Amino acid sequence: MLNFNNIQDGDVLIYPWSNVNLGKNFINVFLLTALHKVTLLNGSVEARNVISQQIQLLLLQSINGQQKDMHNRISNESEYLEMVSLKSGSLIKLACILGAVDIPPKTLETIKTYANYLGVVAQIRNDVLLAGHTINDLHIKKVNLPILYYLCIEDNNFQPIRNYYHSKTNICI
Repeated sequence: MLNFNNIQDGDVLIYPWSNVNLGKNFINVFLLTALHKVTLLNGSVEARNVISQQIQLLLLQSINGQQKDMHNRISNESEYLEMVSLKSGSLIKLACILGAVDIPPKTLETIKTYANYLGVVAQIRNDVLLAGHTINDLHIKKVNLPILYYLCIEDNNFQPIRNYYHSKTNICI
């Protein structure tokens, strides 16, 4: 999956697209094209409006989550889970509800809840698996769930990480 966060941050060099200059407006063009495609769908105007509203709402939530992530003010597990729910949960929710048009409202709510959890799990997995491949995240001392664990656990093996994150320097030991 193309990860807008990694493109915006430029922090993961293991993906093929990290070596390509996509330009600052790539994400905006991609999103506007998706919104335009909704207007071309077969179906009622009402259905197209509902789809368009959901796209806009969930993309705005995702952008809000991305901004929270970029401000790097996460200090506890609850804040992290809220941020990834907005950032990643909203995108997975969007993909799922676009495939679930014209279903009962109760089923739609179940799909939204499940999709949000999938997004949170995907983000946690991404943070754990890519911990050794990020550049900017360590440099700017970005806090994610694994880092919160290292900062909170009382284990001398993690003391260098705690020292680095609590220091004013940006050189990881």
